[in-house]
Amino acid sequence: MRGEEFSTDIASLLWDPETMDIRCERTEDGTHFNIAQRVRHHSPTGMEWGYAGSGPADFALNILDRFIPAGADGWEGVRCWDTNVVSGTTWTLHQEFKFAFVAALPYEGGIIEGARIRAWIATMTATGFAVFGVARDEQGREYEWLHDDGYDTFGLAEADAAMLSKAAADPDLVGFIARRVVNVR
Repeated sequence: MRGEEFSTDIASLLWDPETMDIRCERTEDGTHFNIAQRVRHHSPTGMEWGYAGSGPADFALNILDRFIPAGADGWEGVRCWDTNVVSGTTWTLHQEFKFAFVAALPYEGGIIEGARIRAWIATMTATGFAVFGVARDEQGREYEWLHDDGYDTFGLAEADAAMLSKAAADPDLVGFIARRVVNVR
């Protein structure tokens, strides 16, 4: 659980709630952040940046937790190693965010603009519509596969699913269904 030995439990740089820019810097006395480490899952030594390891993964997890708090996305939360909970979206996206932003920061530190983070989250969680095929295996268990996820409206996906279901000749095929999907890439 959370120990006092971690220097990132308290933010030592100023947080701007208007821009929500994320700041980190490295000085002679250690690393400094403008967000505290609320969640600890990957790194035993705290948040870091500039490479693709466990410290940057925890930094990414804590950044996204600021932007998508637990419960804000409607998904069930994910319990981390320290027993704190993050949103399902935060959990799903934090490793890719680490590679896109945190690992790319220079050793000395830098700023990740809040506007860029919000735009990235919006792109990564865009809503779309898809058609899934449903079939039965040899044991009679149903399974699904993605047929197509390029639909702009639910109506188009639903119409295509109905047409595909009628045209199917495979006896193991149950049919096709349309669903709204969150495009978590």
